[in-house]
Amino acid sequence: MNGVLKMSKKEADRLTIISLIYSDELTIKERCEILGISERQTYRIIKRISVEGSKGIIDKIQSL
Repeated sequence: MNGVLKMSKKEADRLTIISLIYSDELTIKERCEILGISERQTYRIIKRISVEGSKGIIDKIQSL
């Protein structure tokens, strides 16, 4: 399904920070501190983005 993704400012910011993983500009620990989440949650988000793409960052409850 192709289309427009609606995401909050917070989700867009998370996507930007998480995408820096692939450029090696920040460590996981630095990303966690910026986002205010745990390393475990950061790895979960990374996994969802790798499986689902950008839509993996969108809150599942909001998108229902």
